[in-house]
Amino acid sequence: MAIAAVRDVVASDKRFKDEYIFMGHSMGGILARAVIEQMDDHKVHTFVSLAGALSGISYGPQDADRIPLQFLAQGSAATAIPPAVFNFSNYSTNEYRGKMQYDWARKLTDPELQATYSFANVVRFPVRNAWSDTNEFMPVFNNMNKYGVSAPWQMGQFGHYSDVETREEIETKFEDLSIVEMHDTVEYKEDTFGLRTLDERTCEFNLVYNTYVYKVIS
Repeated sequence: MAIAAVRDVVASDKRFKDEYIFMGHSMGGILARAVIEQMDDHKVHTFVSLAGALSGISYGPQDADRIPLQFLAQGSAATAIPPAVFNFSNYSTNEYRGKMQYDWARKLTDPELQATYSFANVVRFPVRNAWSDTNEFMPVFNNMNKYGVSAPWQMGQFGHYSDVETREEIETKFEDLSIVEMHDTVEYKEDTFGLRTLDERTCEFNLVYNTYVYKVIS
């Protein structure tokens, strides 16, 4: 559907006849990337992802995740995941420090949930094998599926939280979770989908808002 929509837009506007910039924000970042990779007749010359969910959404212990968690508590995810399926608002402040993440990880292993709600497809929980065995989008998209306002913000630069051994450790070792920067990820080191190759070609992964975006929209 997304590819068909892009083709319709491109065909109806002569400005896109030769080549164009494709920009995506937040969930749109991973959607735009998926379209580019699957659409064999696109004419995108530059892809810009702003806070895109490129390596998966995960709510961890770093201070920057507190605001996204506050939005969850206020019901911001209700349109993506009905409260009857999983109620993010049903937790105390302390329970957002591991218990909610553990419960959510357990829920994410439900194949019916993965097949029904697209938001579940872009979530990453830090038990690599369990995550890659049950999520049929993000691990597959990043070629990691057979490796035996979102958070963290580093996901927009292909970073993610460190892994633990079991789902129970998401709760018991929550405060020990740390960010794995892009260059230290398995995806980068093993170049599972060309990330290291792009970096070696001087693709820009750092924040671009002040340099490129603000002066255009201000």
